[in-house]
Amino acid sequence: MAHGRDILLVEIAVANQSILVSETLKVLGVIFDKDLQWKTQASSLVNRAQRMISGLKVIRSKLTQDQFMKMVTSQYFRALYYGIPVWYDALLKKDKLKMVT
Repeated sequence: MAHGRDILLVEIAVANQSILVSETLKVLGVIFDKDLQWKTQASSLVNRAQRMISGLKVIRSKLTQDQFMKMVTSQYFRALYYGIPVWYDALLKKDKLKMVT
């Protein structure tokens, strides 16, 4: 047992294959870290949003305004809001969104 954080490291094997310990766990698209700090989730979301913005810029000229707004609403905002009830309050309280702004 390690002192300070009292973490017990246990090796788990399934069918003689060791399962590696990870700092994060992704469940249904939401990234949990070992301390529930949500920085990894927020960082991943910012990166995804930036990639989506780049893609939207490429197709913007090929769509009408109405089509473009439907695309933004159905894809971009959906991605941003997914899982937000789980992680947003915790991130806001702990970090005041310093890493996002």
